[in-house]
Amino acid sequence: MDFISAKHSSVRDIALSFGVPPQLLGIPGDNTYSNLKKARIALWEQTILPLADNTLKHLNRWLQPIFNNNFELTFMISDNITALAPSRQAFWGRIDKISFMTEEEKRLIVSLGANSSNS
Repeated sequence: MDFISAKHSSVRDIALSFGVPPQLLGIPGDNTYSNLKKARIALWEQTILPLADNTLKHLNRWLQPIFNNNFELTFMISDNITALAPSRQAFWGRIDKISFMTEEEKRLIVSLGANSSNS
């Protein structure tokens, strides 16, 4: 029994050092459904996306001089990331309810760019 608890403790420590919430590892404990949902969101927002952003910044810093600063790598957070879908839908809902902005300004906020049909 002590071996299993020591193993779980080690796995939990390793996961935390890499920014992975321990609830996602299947270690017995308080793994309620809402905790798992929050853990998935935390993994994306606090670990994966910042790591991707940092990696892109370093790649761009290395590649831009080669391409005379006419090059930039980016990534889009799409609705295909199921853990982030509820927060993205809430964001879209908040943007849609804004009455003091034009549709073009709303499109720029959500990174869709200007509407080509109005240009």
